Amino acid sequence: MKGISTIIATILMLMITIALAGAAYVFVNNAVLSKERFISLIDSFCSGGSLTATVKNEGPDTLKATEQIRISVDEACQTDFTPTDIPSGSSAIYTSTGCTTGRAHSYRLVGSANAIEIRASCA
Repeated sequence: MKGISTIIATILMLMITIALAGAAYVFVNNAVLSKERFISLIDSFCSGGSLTATVKNEGPDTLKATEQIRISVDEACQTDFTPTDIPSGSSAIYTSTGCTTGRAHSYRLVGSANAIEIRASCA
């Protein structure tokens, strides 16, 4: 025998192909699942005593209001924003009113996959 027979070489090539296909499936599947219900902050600003934040749902499914938790970190506003449902690929505008001017205001919005910091200074 001078080398690997064609049958063994064919079987090895099939095993390598199946292993590569399996690895690609796992990689793609994990990449898609990691974006599930992922939120991002588009913009936040404070004007006239109102803090406004634009939040986007980057995931493939609607992010329900019940899956979002608003935490007041360092704020002095009379009314806090209330989370709403955000459809996939869409954004929502959250507004807190009666904010004290001359200071920074901070909120933390916790979604099902990540959390974002909403921060703005009211002039």
